[in-house]
Amino acid sequence: MQKLMPQVDTPDNAFHDGNPATGELGTPVYAVWLNAVQSAVRDIQAECHAILTANGFTPDPSRQNQLWAAIQKAIDSQVPVASISQAGKVQLSSATNSSSEQTAATSKAVKAVKDYADTKAPLDSPALSGTPTAPTPPSSASGREIATAAFVAAKVAKLVGSSPAALDTLKELADALGRDPNFATTMTNALAGKQPLNSTLTALSGKNVAQLLEYLGLRGTVAQAAGALQRSGGTVSGDINFDCDTWLGWNRNTDYAKIGFKNEADSDTDSYLWFEVGDNGNEYFKWRRNRGGPKSDLMNLKEDGLSVFVDAYFKSLGIDSQSGSWISMRDHRSVFTRNAVADNSAQAILRQDHSDKKFFVGGLGGQQFGFYMIKNDRTSNGYDAGAFLNREGDWCCNGKIIPTNYSNFDERYVKDIRLSTREGSQVWNGPGYGDQPPYVITGVLNSNRDEFPDTIYRRALQKFINGTWYNVGGL
Repeated sequence: MQKLMPQVDTPDNAFHDGNPATGELGTPVYAVWLNAVQSAVRDIQAECHAILTANGFTPDPSRQNQLWAAIQKAIDSQVPVASISQAGKVQLSSATNSSSEQTAATSKAVKAVKDYADTKAPLDSPALSGTPTAPTPPSSASGREIATAAFVAAKVAKLVGSSPAALDTLKELADALGRDPNFATTMTNALAGKQPLNSTLTALSGKNVAQLLEYLGLRGTVAQAAGALQRSGGTVSGDINFDCDTWLGWNRNTDYAKIGFKNEADSDTDSYLWFEVGDNGNEYFKWRRNRGGPKSDLMNLKEDGLSVFVDAYFKSLGIDSQSGSWISMRDHRSVFTRNAVADNSAQAILRQDHSDKKFFVGGLGGQQFGFYMIKNDRTSNGYDAGAFLNREGDWCCNGKIIPTNYSNFDERYVKDIRLSTREGSQVWNGPGYGDQPPYVITGVLNSNRDEFPDTIYRRALQKFINGTWYNVGGL
């Protein structure tokens, strides 16, 4: 920036009017001083233009707040986002499930976590209410795991697994045995020396397990059961085929999930694979990937919408449009940005790529929205070409507007101006001319060189619009 320009060279460094009556001269202004004023003003303008350009603004003579907006943007760009390693701007959040290290919890979020923690029992001597649940240990567990009802039931079932259906509890079994603690000895003594009642018992006496299975014809059944999938789980090495409309389901607590296929006949035009989750309305579908580290969410499908967290590619995209009033159009189905765009933050809705440039439909926060072109080799902020609607409702373009049809321009805009043919009138001892728009005086003659002009000439000022010349109107 230039140094301060010198003040005017007067005793009090101020300008003064002259006084013709007293012969006092006014303060003279010389070209060197005016050139200094011009240079200083242009220097200030250049400084302002540099600030605007460096922050992505195009000087607009119709706006009076651009310099202030550019300075705000420049200051904001120098303040980094806060992280665990540096100070900076902090975004507050009331979320209680965020893993971000760039947002800070509000008092509301801290209170929500505290309220939630207050509902939990302490680790030492907890007093539980309701129906607490815990993971069911494997049947081989013998340590300090919590024994759930399912674990105990499995152990009991294993103990009485060979009992009749009516004796599937220890109590019923004890009642049936008369609660004799030496029942095995009692029964052995009672059966000692007894003879078989028939030939079947005689045939079975002395046979081992394998011989008994062979005698009963169960060897094939046992062999087939050896390769069956157990209720406790296992691995299937072959295909599983369902030949009817059926489904697979998961039930845990009160929530459930199902996968099914609907096909009533080969000619069925309404065949489909379906997925279903249900209970309290908070269930949803999630697609995710695990590559050995933290799981990555790919897509969530909830009742209020589909969230895709990776790039999506479409051969074509259709939107179920709707009609309504202007005010309701804000909620119509359309392509939209999920989050509101912050002021002075650029965001694109549509993008088309080319080898050396990209075209966008988008905007800059609440400042402008329209069409933009940015070259691939551009390294500074801003854009290379654009046409957009600004917040004042003005349509702005930093290039030429070249229509293919000029008819609407021809009907509205002046294409040319001219003066009509000359008219003359006598002034000396004549009528002269009065003030009559759109005429302008084009000549005054004094043929005899006396004190008074003789003749005056005038012409009408005319404009050319849409092929026709019109006289210009007056106020």
